[in-house]
Amino acid sequence: NCLNAKTGVVSHFKHDPAKKNSIGKGRVLSIFVDRNEVMWIGTSDGGLNKLNADDATFTRYENDPDDKNTFSNNSVYNIFEDKSGNLWTCGYYSAPRGIEVFDKASGKVIERHTHKVNGEGTISGNVIMDIYEDRSGLVWAVENTGGIELYNPGKLKFRSHKKDESLNSLSSNTLITVYEDQREVMWLSHMEGVDRLNMNTGAVTPYKKNTRDKQALQSDYVTSVLEDSSGRFWLATDDGVLNLFDRHTEQVVERYKNTKVPRGARALIE
Repeated sequence: NCLNAKTGVVSHFKHDPAKKNSIGKGRVLSIFVDRNEVMWIGTSDGGLNKLNADDATFTRYENDPDDKNTFSNNSVYNIFEDKSGNLWTCGYYSAPRGIEVFDKASGKVIERHTHKVNGEGTISGNVIMDIYEDRSGLVWAVENTGGIELYNPGKLKFRSHKKDESLNSLSSNTLITVYEDQREVMWLSHMEGVDRLNMNTGAVTPYKKNTRDKQALQSDYVTSVLEDSSGRFWLATDDGVLNLFDRHTEQVVERYKNTKVPRGARALIE
């Protein structure tokens, strides 16, 4: 469904096997708007879909067994655009394929990053939960089997970071998402709260559930992170609460509960 905020009109898009320009089959797993304001939709079984706004049709990019430059399968779970304008994509749990980089101009996959046993510099697993590029150009990939993967395009290698016994270790290997705020501080959310990572010092500050403190998180499962245009910082948790978090005092200052939705938002968008 697509809501026109100006008119209040809701348009419904559904896969039609008889029409090549309908949206791909399966569930919608991700929606992404690129720098040119083109909408891309990832589906569970219908590949990557580009919405042609002029006539409300779709261009589908799917697996073609005879073309090695197409997606490995038709599951697209997450979409992210890098500084070069390429789309980084990954598959769903049931159809893991590592990371595949899509060139919008040619409509082809131009890079693949998959786990290789004993392969130095490769990702540690193929089930990717989130992809993010920070201001320095580093690509962060959340791998489901544990930890975070950092990719330096100049070195063409991944470095894996996981929870360990060190002072500045991640709080959890079960990460959900990665976010960089306007202060260039990285935030790593997971099922045990959220970690703040200072990239200059390497210091990790964890924020966890504490039911005895009303100004702390009341749920460990932080599903999404967002800094809005006014500089306010938001944490969504799995109990359906949107938390306004003061990064200076390190406290939750407001809570907003959606009584119609039992769980928190998977993604926050302003």
